[in-house]
Amino acid sequence: MFSPLGDGWVAFSSLSCETHLINAESVVVVEALDALHPRSVDEVAQLLAADSGIPAAELTETLTDAWSMLLQAGLIREQSATACRRV
Repeated sequence: MFSPLGDGWVAFSSLSCETHLINAESVVVVEALDALHPRSVDEVAQLLAADSGIPAAELTETLTDAWSMLLQAGLIREQSATACRRV
């Protein structure tokens, strides 16, 4: 689904059949999502906080912005009002 390209990554959306140039942080977010068990922004922030040592509240702010872009790009799929899963 992802391939490195210079300082970024190329991602293909099977939902939109479009290719997108995204940053490494977006790749980490998509990879933190499980295709079978949807996760909310807060759950992903908790997972990434445990790995990075960055406070979950700080990550939640950043993830909220990325979440919308990833949904629009078709790289993640909304499962409920609060949770998404990997495509």
